[in-house]
Amino acid sequence: IVVFIHFCLPNYAASIQQFSVLLPCCIIECKMSMVCISYFKSLYMQKELLYVNILTVVCSGFLSWIVVYKLQNLDLIAYLILLLLLFRMIISENLIRKKLAIKNELMTLYIIIVIVNYLVLYNIFDIYITSFISLIVLIILLIKERKFFLCNIKSLKNFNDSN
Repeated sequence: IVVFIHFCLPNYAASIQQFSVLLPCCIIECKMSMVCISYFKSLYMQKELLYVNILTVVCSGFLSWIVVYKLQNLDLIAYLILLLLLFRMIISENLIRKKLAIKNELMTLYIIIVIVNYLVLYNIFDIYITSFISLIVLIILLIKERKFFLCNIKSLKNFNDSN
């Protein structure tokens, strides 16, 4: 996408900085929509989801007011959105883990590591080097947790075989 923007739409090259923040936002929101919200609904935890969403909206309103009116920096709004989505995801995952008595909290930490790594590297290097290094970090984390992923894949296969 970045190559397309650079070559085909050179007037929009400045928007790549916002794209580097919005891409992790999209990933986090997709995870929330596909995984966390589904679990909240299937576990009858809609009330907890409502509280998480209300807390996030209140924090968003307060922090947005500070960033826009006190700091007068609209560029920080994109980072604020990312921070609030991470906050919402972490709280949601912790509530679901608590309900299901799951001990593995490393996946959330790994997602945060990859996103922070991506943002820091993007501010230092260009998008190509950043993407390559982020991919390597992600592969290393996946290799490190291969037992966890293989166990989950095996569970899914057993679940599909039983149905």
